[in-house]
Amino acid sequence: AQDGTEQLEEDLNWERKFREIASFYSDHGTSDLPAHTDLGHFAAQQRLEYRQCIGNKPSFLTQDRVERLKTIDFCFGGPKDRKKFFTCVDELVRYRSKNEMRDPPSGSMLSKWIVNMQK
Repeated sequence: AQDGTEQLEEDLNWERKFREIASFYSDHGTSDLPAHTDLGHFAAQQRLEYRQCIGNKPSFLTQDRVERLKTIDFCFGGPKDRKKFFTCVDELVRYRSKNEMRDPPSGSMLSKWIVNMQK
């Protein structure tokens, strides 16, 4: 069992990492992080904890944290989860069909996703 100081430290660390992922999401239009980075390792740990959580196993990933991760389209299924990709493709097709095949406005989440996919 953790004492109050250890729990507070863990909560502060989680909050700091969440803000970093949220910033990455804001900049790149995706929360899929490079696996070889510190933040990528944190994301992988959230996926593991999520699987434990939904499997009714002990997990530090609270429902509040799950909901917060969902606000930045966090991919709980890992990089192999293609749902977000196909959702963005569908959004892009709809956008372009309604806007005479123009690209989305620069800085929009869809525009950032396009730039990220072109890397």
